[in-house]
Amino acid sequence: MSRLPRIVDVARRAGVSPSTVSRALSNPEKVAPETLEIVAHAVEAVGYTINVAARNLRQQRTQAVFVLVPDLSSPLFSEILAGIASVLTAAGYSMFVGDQSAHDSPGGKIGLLSYMNRSRCDGVIVLGGDNIAGRLLDRADEVNVPLVCAFDWPRSLPFPHISTDNTQGGRLAVDHLHDLGHRKIGHVRGNAANFAARRREEAMRQRMRELELPIREEWFIDGDFRLEAGVDAAAVWLEMPSGDRPTAVFCCSDEIAIGFIGSLQRAKIEVPKDISIIGFDGIKFGAHLSVPLTTIAIPLLGVGVSSAETLVKAIVTRSAHQPEAEQPSRLILPVQLVERDSVRLVPVA
Repeated sequence: MSRLPRIVDVARRAGVSPSTVSRALSNPEKVAPETLEIVAHAVEAVGYTINVAARNLRQQRTQAVFVLVPDLSSPLFSEILAGIASVLTAAGYSMFVGDQSAHDSPGGKIGLLSYMNRSRCDGVIVLGGDNIAGRLLDRADEVNVPLVCAFDWPRSLPFPHISTDNTQGGRLAVDHLHDLGHRKIGHVRGNAANFAARRREEAMRQRMRELELPIREEWFIDGDFRLEAGVDAAAVWLEMPSGDRPTAVFCCSDEIAIGFIGSLQRAKIEVPKDISIIGFDGIKFGAHLSVPLTTIAIPLLGVGVSSAETLVKAIVTRSAHQPEAEQPSRLILPVQLVERDSVRLVPVA
């Protein structure tokens, strides 16, 4: 059996030194374009393939990134993961995805930190932090790989942070409903411990105070981000006296809004004739309901792309032994109102 081609064979074919071939394959930005082309042709001609595992072992890199997601069943994260994958694949990294809920047990807490070392991965992206923020804050000194936090987190966490403007979103929702004549506005909350949910509600309340709208606590319904929370909230709304219900409800997520609409439709309540509903997130399903959902849209793909770009930059900086920034970077992406059919104009009394 003939032996596999080696770097020396590529070098001989290209007419360059083995070190030049090695540099062209591992650090192409350090090699002249014409030399790169010669080496590429030689690699193809001799059939040389890179032993990625061996190279990574020598460089003490895994070429793997761990992405931790709050709930893998949620459609919110699929587009974000697509954005992350597009950047990581182009940069030569594999992506491994884990579910935060699997790390909620005492043993899971230990397992979570075990991923955050260089023998397991080169970096970590954590999407959503209410489940594990305290853990990371308490044990930040044990995280010895670059880590990027996406969505709302405590500002005290010493990691780069990609978030969306939840304050802007809460205000946009109220302004849109107010502009269409609604004065009785309710809300279905997200997770009580979630930073994004709290900021959306705080912004909503503040804007309602500025517009001198009534804030009725019974119109603020507890929930979480799941579809089932919308179903439960609809039952609460249906139990309210028909003349004393909010005419519009701002749901903290599109999933909540979808569950809310579906449950009301089963009860023969028409949206938006009988009640207007606005969501938050901008997941694709919302546009394809029988009543397309008006929503505050997050740039989901942009969250993924920005998170991955920030992480790759941090990995490269650390690998090159360059000094890291004293203060972690923070990027807040804007949201936008997407008007569809679930909100209607009502006459102002």
